[in-house]
Amino acid sequence: MNNPELYQSNDKRKALEQMIVDTIKNALEKQIGEVPHLTKGEQTALEVKSFLLDSLVENITIESLIKQFEISYKTLENSFKSLFGIKPKHFLVLLKLNHAHEDLLLCQLETTNISDIAIKWEFSHFGRFSQKYKALFCVLPSETLNRTLTQL
Repeated sequence: MNNPELYQSNDKRKALEQMIVDTIKNALEKQIGEVPHLTKGEQTALEVKSFLLDSLVENITIESLIKQFEISYKTLENSFKSLFGIKPKHFLVLLKLNHAHEDLLLCQLETTNISDIAIKWEFSHFGRFSQKYKALFCVLPSETLNRTLTQL
């Protein structure tokens, strides 16, 4: 490869580039990728996550998910932590906070009440709701509502 003439001709350079590409392709075709192996609990955790993202309804609990998906609490918790780094209860809280945030952003001026939205998403303690909301969105629910209302 120490031949300077090889690089002077455009055709020769293209042929060399193609040879390099073909060599890399051949090497990669012989490699076998590692197929991830999920436990049954992790597969169920993925199903639970998809279910929650696709059809979150009011009054959903971890207990109802355990019954619906026929999985133990500990298996669901361990599988969620393994896959997503958080417990399913925390995931559910984050999801509900996001729905509450969306409701505040899409609210109707005349009918919006923060406590009604908190109750809708099963936050019965309004102080904790505000605290968790601020921790996630860096503003209070009232600030989101006021910002939304002033933009109208």
